[in-house]
Amino acid sequence: SVEASGFPKGLNAAIRGATKHGKVIVFGIQEGPRGKTTEIDTQYLLRNAPTIIPTSGAGSGDPMGHIERMIELKDRGWWNPGEMKTHETNFSDVNDAYDQYEQYQDNIIKVVLNNE
Repeated sequence: SVEASGFPKGLNAAIRGATKHGKVIVFGIQEGPRGKTTEIDTQYLLRNAPTIIPTSGAGSGDPMGHIERMIELKDRGWWNPGEMKTHETNFSDVNDAYDQYEQYQDNIIKVVLNNE
């Protein structure tokens, strides 16, 4: 399964959704409040025993490679990253969208910005 939301609930959902000895690919940055760690539901971690593969596009030296792999997954019908889109707004409202994302308002996961 894939975690790309950056929310602790998203990471736990990816672990719950993993097949036995499957893989969990973590694109999202698990931040949370400063000085805090992200809790993992060990019931599902132990039950599914997935291999957790963290990724970081910006620090990898090949940020486009991650995007290309996501497109390949979509083309194979394995995963549609568009399913993560929860909000859509105009680019002129980018500051509001960022504030909403930073404060985890309205169950936001991913925002699509339109250039209108």
